[in-house]
Amino acid sequence: MLEKPQGKKWRNAELWHLKLWDKRWPVCGYRLCWVVKGYKRVALSTGIMHTKINMRIQDWDNIAVKERYHTEEDKRLFKDKRERIWNEAEQSRLLVASGKAKKKRGRPKVRYPKR
Repeated sequence: MLEKPQGKKWRNAELWHLKLWDKRWPVCGYRLCWVVKGYKRVALSTGIMHTKINMRIQDWDNIAVKERYHTEEDKRLFKDKRERIWNEAEQSRLLVASGKAKKKRGRPKVRYPKR
């Protein structure tokens, strides 16, 4: 997993899986972050890029998708899920490369009704 950031502030940090989709934050997408919650503010640190963010507690409460990984079982399940998704994608890539399957398209075209 990710190593905790260095410093006294991050001693009690918890690992969270977040979905950040706001232009105010320097990172976006699904992220594993180390989080320290206070009364007024929440401090986030992304693991790989070491980007640190301070946000208000109201903004933290408005994040729709967030899940806490605080036990070794949760971390193991996350790794297994990520590995399973990667293996399925690799199998479909191999099928497309061999010519046995067609590449999946993105979204289907939306047909708008005539007005």
